[in-house]
Amino acid sequence: MRLIAPSLDSLKLLVAGNLPAAGRELGVTFQNAIWPDDAEMREGLAVHLSACEQNPRDLLWRVYMIADEFDAIVGHTGFKGGPGRTGELEIYWCVEPRWRGRGIAKGSAASLCAYAFGNGAVTAVTATIARHNVPSQHVATALGMQPVARELKHGLPLWRLNRETWHPLPTPVLVTIAPRPGAPDGCS
Repeated sequence: MRLIAPSLDSLKLLVAGNLPAAGRELGVTFQNAIWPDDAEMREGLAVHLSACEQNPRDLLWRVYMIADEFDAIVGHTGFKGGPGRTGELEIYWCVEPRWRGRGIAKGSAASLCAYAFGNGAVTAVTATIARHNVPSQHVATALGMQPVARELKHGLPLWRLNRETWHPLPTPVLVTIAPRPGAPDGCS
């Protein structure tokens, strides 16, 4: 598995539903005619695109495509923006249903936590996880996150991992921070 940071142009293609063109630009394949296959996940990508258009530097934080060993996209992950004034980042992960239960979310999120804590401005990584989403709670626990008692964000329970308590997990996921060579970076 590897994580690929899309360019602003390839993110626009994804949101527009032009998967063949996005796949060519990213050097990946999409196995479905619609991706992501969940409407809420597609809406989330549109929100990330809008934020990156307003602040192109956010592109280095917001969206990473998760590719399998054959360069087929199996999900996406990232942060809901760069570090805020307090140094907190909110992480998310979305894995296609048929790929769940294989450690992909955990490996991808662990790689992003290592990337985040490699930045001196980041003090904590948080996640909002619904009470009924037990698999994501397991991912958060494996990362070392703890639920924050009685604290909600976006109406969901908040989980937090502080820099002081973070320990890197061994993970086979390669994080490609920059867009693939030759692709427009959209960050100028």
